[in-house]
Amino acid sequence: MADGELREAVIRYVKKCYETGKKVPSVRKTCKHFKKENLSRGHFYRVFPGGIREVCKRAAVPVPKERVKRTAKATKVSKGRIQVEKDLSEIEDEQVRRDLVDALKWERRGDKARAKLKAKEMKEKAKLEALKSEAELDPKKIPAYLEALDEPHLNRVLNYMRQACKLEKISLKAGCVKAVEEYGSRGRAKKETFEDYVKRCLDPWAEWIRLYAAQVKYYETTFGCCCPKCHVKYTYETYSFNSFKCPKCLEGVYFPCPVCKEVYSSEEHLKYDLKANTLCCPCCGSSFDVTPPAMVTLAQLFLTY
Repeated sequence: MADGELREAVIRYVKKCYETGKKVPSVRKTCKHFKKENLSRGHFYRVFPGGIREVCKRAAVPVPKERVKRTAKATKVSKGRIQVEKDLSEIEDEQVRRDLVDALKWERRGDKARAKLKAKEMKEKAKLEALKSEAELDPKKIPAYLEALDEPHLNRVLNYMRQACKLEKISLKAGCVKAVEEYGSRGRAKKETFEDYVKRCLDPWAEWIRLYAAQVKYYETTFGCCCPKCHVKYTYETYSFNSFKCPKCLEGVYFPCPVCKEVYSSEEHLKYDLKANTLCCPCCGSSFDVTPPAMVTLAQLFLTY
């Protein structure tokens, strides 16, 4: 096929491809289509010196600007490489030439490694953005987004959510949906990042579930009020670090709240309520019975003697 006929055939092919799929075929695809006519890449640029831009103009279709830019950039790099190799070939000293060639190879490997690293970073960033967009639209996607972020404070929130969902006997995704339904309006009231919004939704819901479960678990729990050594009733002292003290052996003791210990990982001191004969936690509001005989204050103990 003559160059004139080949030129017209390529133009018709490009125009047909664009009308069918709204996409201009690449040079490689065009050469592959005209393989029988022995159209190579070099022959293509001899027929169309302006490249794909000239083909598009002749076929009256839009020019793919991004592809043209990439091609121009690759051509520039290729020309630069050819020039460098030409300069190296002019060096007479064999050892110097060999060292420069090796240095050039290592430089190319470095460029390739940096390009791979950058591509990986861009891929991770795009993945996080996609997961974030999905999580903003669907609360079920929140666990996947938090796992992808892999930040310590968000991992802690996720672990607490797993414990709460296990207590509620529901899946983690269903728990996130419930948490957003319960505390979503409160979380949106403050203009913060999406991560802070998620934390404000999941944290209180998980805490409430774990607190309720712990209170049910320790319901009707009783505490001994007598000294295990001398079996004398403890006295309650408001001014002492140890809330309770044995009047006989003077050994101090305090009763930690089991609910706070389980839910908040803290040993909050229980305070004695003389009228109700109970130990009350000022942190979580839980109350526990005291086994008889009832404890008395230090002042009341002195009055009895």
